[in-house]
Amino acid sequence: MNPIFSVNYPELVVAEYLRAHFPKSQGYGVLLPMSGQQKGFDLALLRRQRSGTKVATFQVKSSRTYPGKEGDGVNAKGVRTFIHYTWLNRFAVQPEADFFVLIALYAPDPRTTRGKTGLWKPHLLLYTNAEMSALIRSIKTKKTAAPDSKFGFGFNNASQAFLTRGNPHEQTHPDHSHRLLARRHADIAALLA
Repeated sequence: MNPIFSVNYPELVVAEYLRAHFPKSQGYGVLLPMSGQQKGFDLALLRRQRSGTKVATFQVKSSRTYPGKEGDGVNAKGVRTFIHYTWLNRFAVQPEADFFVLIALYAPDPRTTRGKTGLWKPHLLLYTNAEMSALIRSIKTKKTAAPDSKFGFGFNNASQAFLTRGNPHEQTHPDHSHRLLARRHADIAALLA
């Protein structure tokens, strides 16, 4: 009898990304908890060195991607629009996670998705525990500036991320592009050095 072990697809995408960018040849390994109910983190990246093993834990939060306007434009209120939008529920920041990865799968060209495979790409943002705590605290509604139950990002391509939902200042979208996972490998490596 072969036991069945399944992994949520967003967690698998992040695990594969980490495996590809933090190779075994440099002492790295990706670990997944055996329990889907593991408290506080979804996967771990470890690095084995002569001085010992260090571990970084990751919590993965995923969103669908919703279509926006064609091209980078401005709506009737003068607010910037995007081709893709994400939508996440506000969540409690667990202390067990060193990093949080926000993932959304999107089609770079939504008109070509019908009947085709391999056209979906991951949009990955990385936050440290402290950064995520600060972001969650800052998520407010536009009308009353009360804590918002949702937040999200807009982007036109893989190199962008702008806070849209959860930003109380409607006319601006704070730029979170510097938090893209592809730009933050050094932050992960530093924790495991």
